[in-house]
Amino acid sequence: MGKLVKATAWCNGEVAYLSWVADGPIADCVGFMITRVHETGPEAGQRRILPTWIGFTDQSNPNWLDQDSSVWPIQQYEWRDLTLRRSRDTAKVRPIDFRVHYEITPVGLAGPGRPALPASPTAPFLDENGNPRYEGPLHPLAKIGDPIDTPSIDVSHDYAGVRATYTNGILSTQNLLQQLEAVQGTKPANVAAGPTTKLTPGLLRHC
Repeated sequence: MGKLVKATAWCNGEVAYLSWVADGPIADCVGFMITRVHETGPEAGQRRILPTWIGFTDQSNPNWLDQDSSVWPIQQYEWRDLTLRRSRDTAKVRPIDFRVHYEITPVGLAGPGRPALPASPTAPFLDENGNPRYEGPLHPLAKIGDPIDTPSIDVSHDYAGVRATYTNGILSTQNLLQQLEAVQGTKPANVAAGPTTKLTPGLLRHC
């Protein structure tokens, strides 16, 4: 069975880009769970599973609410951490100058001999009112291979005596609406529809 053999990460002080490689097809793999590990800074020692917004084909996410990649795994061998500094659903920004690395874990559907991943506090199925955060059945996932770590990266704007900063475009109307709701207390009218591209349980095209 294939396994992960290499992973790396780069950062421009705002967003991290990750890529990883396997030495062959990973049997029963439906995707990857990615965890950001904070090494320094105010959140040193904390582990954050990266969010995703695309569910499986028998699920729907009409309100564009996030789940962790332990619920909706990443079905490719590269990813951008857009929440490295910015909150996934609020207007908060994490202070600059800290160090992180990423842990990438292949996952498959849970079943006999494959205990489900522990529940994540940042991936509740029910919202604060007790309503499901997405439509459709649950698909508990399990770890099916050894994780691999990226090298550590420094989240900084200072590079060898040069300070570089970047502007941030609006990448998601739905996410912007959630940030406005967090600031204003109400969501603007005419909310756009949710995503259409979905994961297929039991299939990872790139493995």
